[in-house]
Amino acid sequence: MLSEIKNFIVLAECKNYTTASNILFRSQSTLSKQISKLEEELGVVLFKRTTRSVELTAAGQALLEKSHVFYNFCNTIQNNYPGNAFVNSDRGLIIGIADGMKTEPIVPILSEYFLENPKENVSYMQDKDDGLFTSLLENETDVIYTFKTLIEDYVQFDYVIVKPLRLRVVLWKGHPLASRERIKLSELSEEFFISNTGAPNLLKRQLHALFEANGFFPKICAKVESNPLSLLMVSSQQGIMLTTFGSETDSPKSNLVFKEIDDNGQKDLLENASVLVWSKKAYHENPSTRKFADFLKNYEKDHLAMNQ
Repeated sequence: MLSEIKNFIVLAECKNYTTASNILFRSQSTLSKQISKLEEELGVVLFKRTTRSVELTAAGQALLEKSHVFYNFCNTIQNNYPGNAFVNSDRGLIIGIADGMKTEPIVPILSEYFLENPKENVSYMQDKDDGLFTSLLENETDVIYTFKTLIEDYVQFDYVIVKPLRLRVVLWKGHPLASRERIKLSELSEEFFISNTGAPNLLKRQLHALFEANGFFPKICAKVESNPLSLLMVSSQQGIMLTTFGSETDSPKSNLVFKEIDDNGQKDLLENASVLVWSKKAYHENPSTRKFADFLKNYEKDHLAMNQ
C-alpha cells in the first residue's frame, strides 16, 4: 500500500503520466496498472484521465490531503526503527529477474549457493527492468538481475558483474559484410533490421542512443518477440540485427556470423554487463540480503573475475 500511495502522490502532483513515471522510474503502463489497483482497492475513481494529462476527482483530492501525512508518518517509523521490516520475516530471499535477461549465466551461481545453503528459501519474480528497480528500492525484492547501466550511477546500490556484454552485428554467412572482421555502424544505414520486441527496455534504449549517435535509425523489416526467432529470421536472410555476446547459444550457427562493431569513440554505447544488484541499506538490515550478497562477493573473487 505504501508504494501505491507514493505513486498516487507523485501522479497527483505532476498530473502527467510521463513525468510521474520518469520520477518513479516506472514504465507508464506499470504506473497506470498500479494506480488502477489502488482505485480498485479503495473502490473509487481518483483521476479523470485525458490524452495528455490527468486531473484529480473529488475523492482523489480528499485522498491527497491526507496522503502526505500518512506517507511521511510511515517513513518516520521506518527511519526510527531500522531493521524491523525484516525481523521474523519468513519470506526468504526474493530475486527479481528483468524481462528478456538470459538466465544461463546465473545458473552456476545459484547452484553453488544452494549447495552451500540447502535449506534456503528462495523465490523469483520477473518484471520489466524499471519495475524491478523500484521493487529493489522498496524492499519488494532483495536482489535483482539486470544490466549494469541501469544502476551504476546510484550510490545506494552495490553489485557484482555476472557477465560482460558487448553489442555485435549478426549477419547471414552470404551477406556482403560477412567476411569483414569489424563493421562500422554507419555501413548498416541502408540495411533492414529485425527488431526483438522482447528485449529488455534498457537494451532498447541503448540501441536507440547508439543509432542516434551515428545519425540514423534502422529500417525495421520485422518485429518478433524473442531472440531465437530474431536469429532464425537473420539466418533465413530476412534482415540483420544487433545483439549481445552469448546469443550464439540461441542461434542456428551454421548460417550466422557475429561481427564486432567498430566503436568509433562510442565504447560506452556498445558495452554493458549483466549484474546482480542489492541495496546497501537492505544489506545492513536484511539478513537474507546480507547472506546472499556476501556469497556473491566471494563467488566473484573465485569465479567471475576470470570471465571479465
